[in-house]
Amino acid sequence: TRRSSDLNKQGVNNWHDLIGTKPEPSAPGSGTQEAQPAEEAQTLLSIGGITLKNAFIDWDNQKSGKHLEIKDINLNTDKIVFDESFAVDLALTVVNAQAKLSESIKLATDLTVNEKLDNFRLTGVNLQSTTAGEKVPGKSLTAALKAADVSLNMAKQDLKISTLRLESGDLKVAADITGTRIKEQPSFQGHVAVEPFNPMLVMKQLAITPPIMRDANALTRLAMNFNLQATDDSANLQNLLIKLDDTTINGSASANNFSQPAITFNLTADALDADRYLAPEKETDKKSKPIASPAVTTAAAASLLPVETLRK
Repeated sequence: TRRSSDLNKQGVNNWHDLIGTKPEPSAPGSGTQEAQPAEEAQTLLSIGGITLKNAFIDWDNQKSGKHLEIKDINLNTDKIVFDESFAVDLALTVVNAQAKLSESIKLATDLTVNEKLDNFRLTGVNLQSTTAGEKVPGKSLTAALKAADVSLNMAKQDLKISTLRLESGDLKVAADITGTRIKEQPSFQGHVAVEPFNPMLVMKQLAITPPIMRDANALTRLAMNFNLQATDDSANLQNLLIKLDDTTINGSASANNFSQPAITFNLTADALDADRYLAPEKETDKKSKPIASPAVTTAAAASLLPVETLRK
């Protein structure tokens, strides 16, 4: 199956004539039966299932100048009935030749949708993604997202994601998220936990050169959890607990105005030996140094992180 989808400079696509045309009303006295009101004409949708094999869509958005190829589309569903769960298996590849980027996606879930098409529920979500390109760290990045339950109510503008789990390389994140006013002024909140991982290893996986430190075991264990409050332009982390190697850090952090972020911290940490995180000393400069204060050691550890690279 092959289909070209074009969006002209006026924002009208070439499928408009297939889905947007309404029949002309019958002239009075023509004898043609008038259309029934929508509420009287509603019928229960029941489809035996949908199967697509190796479909292709060529998406050309002349308004934005973007051109995408969506290929190798394979879709299989069970019998589709409104307000009843049915299995969905989807696989496709999106190619952005302009950005020299491609993304392969596989999705398996059970979907329930209402007749108004404004209330969706997905259970047993399993999404696998592989992004490849010259600008992708390591030329390829694989991620897996799973969720026990995702509920989206467009009429109420509510979103709820239960038992969300994101994995990429050595990094594993678990969360339960709710969202409100998602179309008007999106706001999200929930608990987030980052499982213990090795920052040095993750930096290598992301093609970031890790800093060389005096202690080879420094910056090799990191875990955190916090309560998240976020909008489309801000993020606030409360009840923040960080375990960095042998150090415990408590407090809060926030970022506002993502285009030109203003980042604030309010953190306290117990003492650690800051020498572990400093660059190796020359033999002639080696000296005995005392245990540093929490403020000094926290700043020293933070200064080692490649902030500009991570921001990109």
